[in-house]
Amino acid sequence: MTEGGSSSTSTATRRAAADDLAIVASWIGTREECRRWAGPRVSYPIEPKRLREEIEMAAAVNVALVDGDGLAAFGQAVPRGPERAHLARVVVRPDARGRGLGRALVEVVLARAAAAGFRRVTLYVCSDNVVATRLYTRLGFVRADPPPEDPPLPDVWFMQRSAGRQDGRT
Repeated sequence: MTEGGSSSTSTATRRAAADDLAIVASWIGTREECRRWAGPRVSYPIEPKRLREEIEMAAAVNVALVDGDGLAAFGQAVPRGPERAHLARVVVRPDARGRGLGRALVEVVLARAAAAGFRRVTLYVCSDNVVATRLYTRLGFVRADPPPEDPPLPDVWFMQRSAGRQDGRT
């Protein structure tokens, strides 16, 4: 790997495994980064064994994006009822950011959520996370009021979109 990251651009997707969580945890360096990435339910410092339960890994659609340097990105769609999946814990390896991997990962998670039968996908994003908010808006997410079972969080936006394709095709 070269300084600042790999020059490899080829990526593949696979189901994320519990073993990936130790790598993901190494990308989260502070309590504030942990809160912004995973919300208030995940404790810091992150312990991979405990993290598996805290992020509901057994119930979720878990996706890993892999490049020539290994795990490059991680994200989930967590069931929130029979028709809604919640996009959560999207993270890209620090040296791989800015290469479009976040978008690629989210597109795969959305496709897998739709294939699993979910009709709607929701997410939370910190209101000052301009990069993520821009990505989600480009992917068709719009700000909305959270449902009653998801109380509002300070400085966090709730967004949603349909789980199907946004280009008019099914």
